[in-house]
Amino acid sequence: MDLYKESASNLEKCHINDLPDEIIEYILSLLRPYDDLKKCMLVSKRWNKNALHVFLHTKNNFNRCLTNFNIKWEHYTPPDKGYGITKRYSHSACSYGNSMYVFGGCTCTSTTFNDLWQLDLSSRKWNRLLTMGTYPTPKALATIVYYEGLLVLFGGWTHPTPFPLHQAWRTFNELHMYDINENRWSCVMTPTLSPPSMAGHSATVHKDQMVVFGGICGQMVTGSANNIWCFNFLTQSWRNQETTEPKPIPRYNQSQIAIDDDHLLIIGGCGGRPSVLLNDVWLLIMQGNVWQWVAITVENPQWGTSHPSNGQLWCHPACKSGTNVIAIGRNPTSTFPTFSLAKWNPAPTRPPSDDSLPRRASDGCTTPRIDRDVNVNGRRGSLTPRNGQASAEPSGSNTAPAPSHSHDPDVDKAEAREVANCSPAQRVPDAKINPIERNRSPFSSNRNINLPTNNNMAAFRSTPSNSGNKHRERQLEVLHRMEERLRNLSRNPQPKPKAVPIPPPVVRQSPPKMAMFVMDISTVLTDHCVRWLPIKSVAPGGPEHTILYSLVSGQGEIIMFGGIQKDVSLFSIEEASLNVINTVTNTVHFITAPQTVI
Repeated sequence: MDLYKESASNLEKCHINDLPDEIIEYILSLLRPYDDLKKCMLVSKRWNKNALHVFLHTKNNFNRCLTNFNIKWEHYTPPDKGYGITKRYSHSACSYGNSMYVFGGCTCTSTTFNDLWQLDLSSRKWNRLLTMGTYPTPKALATIVYYEGLLVLFGGWTHPTPFPLHQAWRTFNELHMYDINENRWSCVMTPTLSPPSMAGHSATVHKDQMVVFGGICGQMVTGSANNIWCFNFLTQSWRNQETTEPKPIPRYNQSQIAIDDDHLLIIGGCGGRPSVLLNDVWLLIMQGNVWQWVAITVENPQWGTSHPSNGQLWCHPACKSGTNVIAIGRNPTSTFPTFSLAKWNPAPTRPPSDDSLPRRASDGCTTPRIDRDVNVNGRRGSLTPRNGQASAEPSGSNTAPAPSHSHDPDVDKAEAREVANCSPAQRVPDAKINPIERNRSPFSSNRNINLPTNNNMAAFRSTPSNSGNKHRERQLEVLHRMEERLRNLSRNPQPKPKAVPIPPPVVRQSPPKMAMFVMDISTVLTDHCVRWLPIKSVAPGGPEHTILYSLVSGQGEIIMFGGIQKDVSLFSIEEASLNVINTVTNTVHFITAPQTVI
């Protein structure tokens, strides 16, 4: 008893600070590396130091897992009935601190947005920002970057308006800034010099300026550009930066990666005349009055997402994490069909041949269509006309005699006996039937139906026949035999057969539809060379094949949102003709490192 009291008193004296640093850091690593972990830094100096170690360890461990292709997928889909972001693609996204911001985008129904959403990366919840000020125009394919508490939005594209008809789509050169603290939009006007309207361009921030490259200019897709435009945040002015030759060919939808204050990378895109898919890499050295372009050597291009078998970088954006550039594309080992316009539209159905269409005698055909179904008018052929004669056809019709049908002689004799047994009062001669009533549709609601007894159908018989009584007797005999058999089985029960175990169905797991591609850029400044890393493994649980999504880098994770994907639940891969349904999604996918155990 004394020992129990002593142990209880010792437990009361224990505190979390009595744990070693390794245990505390492991506990803190279970938190997401955002506001929750930052709040733990305010507890004490020791916890501040431990939290800083966790931040550094999370970053280094994530970059190491990216190099080894050892990642884990996490997914979050907003509820359909709730307050969540709408489905979209070709939107603009960037991350800062504890949040990811998403602006605009479009859907497949000629709709573009100008709303601004915030994703809390700690709680994984969406929040629509009800902003003030001068709103941007609804648009997609714009760029949004962060600069000292501001979200800078430039350019964009919008669907043509349905009314009036024959309107062209538009591009913009608007520049808007959103103040995160004041929750207000403002439009920046530069009347002296401004870039042309553009969409599908790329932008990054270096020191106190935003560098913009490429994009679609004007109203023509072939009017893409390769100019460099710079916006100075201090002077609120634009300038067209002069660069050296050779330079990248004009393009749009490329990925622009900021390396440091004086260097950036341009990867992939689509451009040229005619438009071609590009997989080249260019380095821009932003020093001096004339900036310098350098073509970069790409090693192992077969392991990159720009390879034709893996997808294209123009519809699969890339982002930077450490010394690596990450892109998400189609899994090379997946049999999933590629995005093809030919497969989006179902094949036209072939019209039926003339032989398969029913023919009428009034169509002018010399030979009516013979129905090969033996049960079309009953089990023994078509109904016999009254008095054995065919019904009169309208004058002028060119008809042929109906084909004869074979009958069973025994059945004909039985039917003849049934007709002979009918009383004369029940027989209705053809002469007394109104010809209008004879030609009226049998589905007419105002018709007085007289049931003739000289018809061969048993449903119109007015007197019972001997064959009916015999059939009833045979049914009773069958019932008696079944009852006798059941009584015998109850007296002498037979042993139940042993149940044969049914093996569970074999579920064939298809490979993941999308894979991660890693480009090593650690030697790009020294050797002017980048290298796609060979794919060591493809993490399971990835999303369906998606394009035109956004990809941003967080703290120890990469965030993928929205896009157009294939709905695999609506078709089968084994089908000869794949009518693929493309759907817009609002799912958020997180690429993280697997949790380690001490």
